[in-house]
Amino acid sequence: VIATPFGEALAAETARGLCKLAFFDTEAEFAVLEAELASDWPSALRRRDDAGMAGLAALIFPEQGARQAPLKLLLAGSPFQQRVWAALLASPPGEIRSYQDVAAGLGRPDATRAVASAIARNDLGYLIPCHRVIRATGDFNRYRWGAERKQAMIAWEAARAAQSGAPD
Repeated sequence: VIATPFGEALAAETARGLCKLAFFDTEAEFAVLEAELASDWPSALRRRDDAGMAGLAALIFPEQGARQAPLKLLLAGSPFQQRVWAALLASPPGEIRSYQDVAAGLGRPDATRAVASAIARNDLGYLIPCHRVIRATGDFNRYRWGAERKQAMIAWEAARAAQSGAPD
């Protein structure tokens, strides 16, 4: 469990990289995330190390400026999901897009539902910036970790980008 600017999160990493970053507000939500982790990685030896992960939290969410070192991410998904996540990674901090915009950017304007499904399967909250995608109507709802958290992430990124003059 790590502390973030957006509340507590379950963070999990393997030797190959960070494989889960998921936010929670209650012990019940945390238990669901632990069960997801066990289901996604059934053969893995899972060991909780909150103190050991604190350094990772500082790397993910630096107090000032850009990240000082690259993060290794372990993204498990279909080729289409990987394309969606790569498109999100290319979006500037604080900038929002609609699901339709993402689909069109992939050359698949008919794939809005598939884009939404890929975004919903993102196990690396904030790092794969699914929070930057909203409905074409401008609604922020239906974010896995809450609409308020999504708005806070977008505002935090925009403020940091404006402050530094460069993307995070």
